[in-house]
Amino acid sequence: MPARASPAPAAPSALEAAGVAGGDGKRALAERHLLAARELRSEEDLPRAAAHLRAALESDPENAAARLEMERVVERVREIYLRAYVAKDEDPETARSGFARVAGALPAGDELAEKAARWLERLDGRALR
Repeated sequence: MPARASPAPAAPSALEAAGVAGGDGKRALAERHLLAARELRSEEDLPRAAAHLRAALESDPENAAARLEMERVVERVREIYLRAYVAKDEDPETARSGFARVAGALPAGDELAEKAARWLERLDGRALR
């Protein structure tokens, strides 16, 4: 009977490779996402910043700094939505850009994200109305 090869050891996760384990690893990952989000300051980067903050809060739901940053991002996104709404008739390109940022920054199912997506469809002429 041929010798059976032993299974290869599982590859370590990025956190294990960095020497961080368990809950500390989740907190460290959350901090890295928080730092990445803080680097993304422009309006164009808001969807990426929001994604990093959601990941930080997924890793460490108790992270107060990530929660505060997320609140700030959501407030900025609301302002962008309002500017886009006002611009939709006079400057559809600016409105389209704003609505796209809003839809990209907020999680799927968010009411404001859905409104922004509907306005994008209308501006693109795809709405049935």
